[in-house]
Amino acid sequence: AALASFLMALSFFLGGIGFSFLSGLALVLLAIGFEMVNLGPRYPQQVDYEGRRNNIESKEEALFRIRGIPAEGKPIVLWLGGSQTWGAGASSPSHSTFSLLKAKLERGNQQWVNGAISGAKTIDQLSVIRAIPPARIISHVILVSGANDPYNHDYPLDLEALWNELRGRGAELFLVAEPSEPPLRTEYLEKHSQAQDFSRSKGLSFFNPEAQLLRKNLEGYLWWDFVHFTDLGFQMMADCLFSALQRFLRVHPSGNNR
Repeated sequence: AALASFLMALSFFLGGIGFSFLSGLALVLLAIGFEMVNLGPRYPQQVDYEGRRNNIESKEEALFRIRGIPAEGKPIVLWLGGSQTWGAGASSPSHSTFSLLKAKLERGNQQWVNGAISGAKTIDQLSVIRAIPPARIISHVILVSGANDPYNHDYPLDLEALWNELRGRGAELFLVAEPSEPPLRTEYLEKHSQAQDFSRSKGLSFFNPEAQLLRKNLEGYLWWDFVHFTDLGFQMMADCLFSALQRFLRVHPSGNNR
């Protein structure tokens, strides 16, 4: 917008000092062109699971989808989180971190489900777990958490409530600190620290990808905005998580108490 305004002002100035009309008009058209480009997406290029652009699921739509996942008779590997985990910013669903790792790590005796909901806080994940009928086995849960809880003083208590719910379902939890674009906000760093402390106290698997992503950030173009990846960012996140998640699934092949 600033560049467009500058070009328009320049065209009027040049016209005032006798610059040709056509040259001034060309600058005006160039300014309008820049302004039209500036009207493009300022929020991540969202693609839902039907392939429709700019149509991220609402909480109600997501829960409806999760309740309707086909019963394949296999233990569920459930991903929980917010819009980043859902895949906001990816050019297609296949480019999300979930889909990239599913393609590499899902075994024939597992059913991977993306249960992430845009804007969902940690405590909101309970509604996702409860949307899956008790008869369905949830063997593993990958929770990417923190970005939607920056000012939540009850964050450790919410993690506790979620963990208790998962233990009742016999699920093993892998807790991932949700990354964001550097420099990291103090509120996010605090949540990462609380998540790590909670994991240690419960003997849970924990992974913080920030340090690896920070090194890779020098390659550029990882972020749409402060918390949503581009396709390259999703690939980098998947690369960071791969070994730790592979180890988690190998150490806990059938979930908790199964």
